[in-house]
Amino acid sequence: MTAIALLNAQIDPHVVADTLLTANGQDPRAIKKIWLPALGDVQSEWGEGDGRWHISRLTRKTFVLPNKSGVIAFAGMCTPAIHFINDLSEAFRNKYQYDELARVDEELISRVLELSPRAREFSLIGILIDATGDFRSYIHNTVKRIDTQNFGVCYAAGTGANLIAEIIEAADQRLCLRATTPLSDPSSSTEYLAESISCEMLYRESDHRNGLMVNSPISVGCGGFYEWYQVLPQGIKPFRSRVDIHVAVREAKKLVITRIYFCEQMENINVRVIDSTLPSQDYYLSIFNLGLEPCEIPMEIELTEWMTIVPKKTVGALIQSVFNSAGIEMNATARHLSSSVSPELAKRLFGKPVEVPRVRLVVYSGGVAIVKTVNSPATEPPSASILEVNGRVALALHQTTMTAMLEAAAHHSNSGEQWE
Repeated sequence: MTAIALLNAQIDPHVVADTLLTANGQDPRAIKKIWLPALGDVQSEWGEGDGRWHISRLTRKTFVLPNKSGVIAFAGMCTPAIHFINDLSEAFRNKYQYDELARVDEELISRVLELSPRAREFSLIGILIDATGDFRSYIHNTVKRIDTQNFGVCYAAGTGANLIAEIIEAADQRLCLRATTPLSDPSSSTEYLAESISCEMLYRESDHRNGLMVNSPISVGCGGFYEWYQVLPQGIKPFRSRVDIHVAVREAKKLVITRIYFCEQMENINVRVIDSTLPSQDYYLSIFNLGLEPCEIPMEIELTEWMTIVPKKTVGALIQSVFNSAGIEMNATARHLSSSVSPELAKRLFGKPVEVPRVRLVVYSGGVAIVKTVNSPATEPPSASILEVNGRVALALHQTTMTAMLEAAAHHSNSGEQWE
């Protein structure tokens, strides 16, 4: 139960993967709660009778292949996927002993899969990079193909594949309607799509009906957070840090900020997943929810260069790879690392403000949500900063970001149209 995707496989490949790890049956833990970035503490058990299942933890389902060979993601049963990665690692280790320029290629993966007795229990989507920098997509087991005009051939797998396919198809249609109108985001259209999937799915996660409504993320067993990677001839590039702000337009001309997230991904230089002697990479995700309590902002507010929001509470989660976590079996009791950010930790992490040039605004009004992207060039002040104020984690928004938020709210409340 998961959702993974490969976007623009031939030209500008990006791999997207959720982080929700589930298991069949009842939750064996005494406390049947799990912390999710968009909802806080929620029940871990779902379904009824023989169809009961539970959320085990949040974990990364991507595996960056050694020697800059590419990246793969899995959907389906966790235990056989982990055993496959272990066997693939051992096969590559043997190959590397004879050739330090060796890469993980299609032949090696297929050979290991043929020897895996439970290979049909999981799907793989990924991109392989050969010695010349050329890309080759790798698909194993049940995968949904999406042909687009603007993002080439895309693939999705897992129980949430249809949700991702809907976002891809909608984005493709919007770009077709734009004709020659450029995106407001200067990055590539595929990178924009990858970030859009991550942003939109995080927004869907925050719905209080999540898990109770048909085709909501939890009801189909996917979510948590969506990481993504751009695949380049020289290797893997993780997503750039961003702030997501969810805004609801209420009566009396008030904006209510319902969610604030700060998301970043960093390379874990202390861990080499396969072997300390092999050139490999590992990443970890950190997601901070800056308060679940609403924050009101009058639309007539007088703007200054910076506006600072200081939530009462911030909770952070550190999400590691399933391939290097303790307790990897499906009945593992280990949870991901999540906790409230103490004053000491707030000062240590954000005593020196962290500049964030990328902000995604999701503005909701009249049953429709619109998205506005605010990205600041390197030569201008950042769109936002995360900082410590009196022992709390705070968000400082630049005037350009506040202006974009107010304009989006005004436009949306007047027209009700979706725009970006």
